[in-house]
Amino acid sequence: MSWLHSASDVKDLLLQKSKLNDVELFLPKANALSDELEKEGATVYPYDGNFQPKVRFTVIHPGRDDARVAIGRSINKAGDFEIKKYSMGHDATCALAVDILDLIRKRMSSRKSGQE
Repeated sequence: MSWLHSASDVKDLLLQKSKLNDVELFLPKANALSDELEKEGATVYPYDGNFQPKVRFTVIHPGRDDARVAIGRSINKAGDFEIKKYSMGHDATCALAVDILDLIRKRMSSRKSGQE
């Protein structure tokens, strides 16, 4: 989320969506921006900071028939990044991303409630 500090239009959009409880963040550890978004209504799920995901993804319109997922990954050591987009009705990739998020939510909720 460090890139958001220089993208004020995206930050403003996330703040607006947070007020509608329409933002969930999964990140290595909470930071000032995630704290700000959480105060506005976002749900924040910090995970073990030692984990380095190979890809990052965003689900757009979750729970709707027109849901999409954008998956980004580094493609070389120079730091070049590619983003591919998938639609719920046309590719199982979108459903897989939603399943992963549901599993993470369930696991993180168990941790927060001390059931682990």
